[in-house]
Amino acid sequence: MSYGLTVRRGGEYNRLALPPSYPLSGDGEPVGHDVCQQIGQRAYEAAHTGIASRSAATRATSSDEQLALFEGHAALEVKERRPFTAWYLGLRGRSG
Repeated sequence: MSYGLTVRRGGEYNRLALPPSYPLSGDGEPVGHDVCQQIGQRAYEAAHTGIASRSAATRATSSDEQLALFEGHAALEVKERRPFTAWYLGLRGRSG
């Protein structure tokens, strides 16, 4: 599976995509944050609610995914905020 986003700019469609080998590139090197951030920025600019992608977390499997929701989107209502350490596996109960 390839994770990506097709965007339209000035009448041209461009596909911004992570390689199927993500979090590694085709040559086996990690995909840089700059590549991921460009896709996220374009999704935000296109008024998407968020973006889902295969997880690049340490020990993640090929079926693990992460979801980023963009604050301020009309379809998103924040009901509660919890610190990352309050819910992420392995960090529960740790402070800071």
